[in-house]
Amino acid sequence: MEIYDSIIIGAGPAGMSASIYLKRSNLSFLLLDKSTPGGKLNEIGLVDNYLGFKNIDGPSLAYEMFEHVRNLNIKYKIVTVQDISCVGKCSLTVALPIISAMGIECSILPTA
Repeated sequence: MEIYDSIIIGAGPAGMSASIYLKRSNLSFLLLDKSTPGGKLNEIGLVDNYLGFKNIDGPSLAYEMFEHVRNLNIKYKIVTVQDISCVGKCSLTVALPIISAMGIECSILPTA
């Protein structure tokens, strides 16, 4: 079992951005998402107000963002996170930083 300094749940723009900052900080982490990187960007036809791009469609922007992540060799897995639980003796509230970047849909994760 691998142990990470942090886990990022969600590979939309916020999650990918967080992963780049964690990589630059030399922390060990894992980026997780249930499907294609980019989140809701993949459902947007035209993005005409994103810095650095005059006009780009959502899926292309998501692809460009993910290419940045891939070029930095950031560890990424496609999985569905169903819950967050403590394994072994856990008397502390939180021992591992978890960055939740799951987008605009309401997602409630049960904790053990």
